[in-house]
Amino acid sequence: MLHIEGEYCPAVVEHCLKWLDPKNPGVNGPVMCAEFAPSQCKAPKVRKDFCMDKFEFPNKEGERPTLKVTWTEMKASCEALGKRLCTRSEWTFACEGPEMHPYPYGDGYHRDDTACNIDRPWKDPTSKKITPEELDQSVASGSLPRCVSSFGVHDIAGNADEFIFNEARKPYKSGLQGGHWAKGARNRCRPMTDNHNEWFSFYETGGRCCSSTN
Repeated sequence: MLHIEGEYCPAVVEHCLKWLDPKNPGVNGPVMCAEFAPSQCKAPKVRKDFCMDKFEFPNKEGERPTLKVTWTEMKASCEALGKRLCTRSEWTFACEGPEMHPYPYGDGYHRDDTACNIDRPWKDPTSKKITPEELDQSVASGSLPRCVSSFGVHDIAGNADEFIFNEARKPYKSGLQGGHWAKGARNRCRPMTDNHNEWFSFYETGGRCCSSTN
């Protein structure tokens, strides 16, 4: 596991300078930002000190992530190893770093569809013409060396959509962060999908584990 330590901002303002899809409003506004302005912290920072798996579950370099799991199943898998689900704030901090970067790779402000497993053509999971093998467009953990955060966490944007513990517990204890491989996902550090309950699973849902340092 990786040791993640530093000052986390719980309330960040991000300003997109250039949207890639300004005509696609999405449920929370335009989805894919090509370039962000520097982020601004609007609340007192909080000290974070925890450990996180370097790769998506099962945390094995060279293996593809475990998919089609529920939040409940992901939680149980982590606990069986003496770990736990990462909280939303932990996951966000591990992705964006102390600089509050919207993206975990490069300079942190520009979207790069060559760095991580993102922006692949969307395939309809309800189509009978698409096989499970075709639907799964995940890649092996660590196979994209530029898809790494400043803390050394790999594939935290794209690939599996990662379950986390939503500290607000509203509307559910479950949340998803990082997005998945299909084009149209945000694939950045701050946004959380919070409209799926603890028993929801889909073709791209996975996660990674964290642990406390004391």
